[in-house]
Amino acid sequence: MLLGLMPLAATAQSGLPPCEGPSSGWTSCFGTRISNANGSKYVGDFKDGRPHGKGTVTTTNGNTTKGEFRDGRPHGQVTFGSPDGTIRVIEFKDGQHAGHGTLIFATGERYEGGLSGFKPNGQGTYSYADGRRYSGEIKDGQFNGRGTFTYRNGNRHVGEWKDHKPNGEGIEYYSSGAVSRQGLWGNGAWIEFRPLDSSRFPFNSPATTISAPQQAPDPWKAERERFAAEAEAAKRRQLELETRLAEEIKERARLAAEAEEARRQR
Repeated sequence: MLLGLMPLAATAQSGLPPCEGPSSGWTSCFGTRISNANGSKYVGDFKDGRPHGKGTVTTTNGNTTKGEFRDGRPHGQVTFGSPDGTIRVIEFKDGQHAGHGTLIFATGERYEGGLSGFKPNGQGTYSYADGRRYSGEIKDGQFNGRGTFTYRNGNRHVGEWKDHKPNGEGIEYYSSGAVSRQGLWGNGAWIEFRPLDSSRFPFNSPATTISAPQQAPDPWKAERERFAAEAEAAKRRQLELETRLAEEIKERARLAAEAEEARRQR
């Protein structure tokens, strides 16, 4: 069951008139709908009684979904916010995940590339807050396949990876592009020298060119802070509701006890 509410000043942000009447008939208007089933709240544009246009969904635990909706489903660029500060910017088409997006973590780390669900999968670039960077193949959130890891000093390891560690053939380069060592790695450790063709593991591999500049200002800082503030406010509201409910239960018990006592005295 859904509870429809008419918006106040928020209608100015939408440009649509406020929704009126039963929420099942809301169309080409801006409104607020709260689910009695789980307490989640949608604020945004409606068409034929469903979210359609720009809107934001906020759950009782502080998670948010903000972006475009079509016929009640995410469509286009959608931003997911978590109470821990993690932001996920993902492309959707008619409610279906488009398979790529951006993950921004509260730690300052960032991932751009292929996704399976909310987990890195496919070709992508993982950037650390301290300037380190991996670009290449990723499977189930781990560096798996061929990729390039760039260290803070500019040195690089270009080769095969398994579970976040060099594993298989590869070449390590100095920041100048000169070869440091080459050969076979196993579980992150260099095993033996092997002469390798540098064209297979080039210093300037295509994957290393798709990452974002490491020193650029964080464009999502304000958004993360807003999500965190909204999550904290949601927790406070939940606590207030639980406190009021407990007081109401206590008051009902007191009244019932008084009624029982009065009945016995009669």
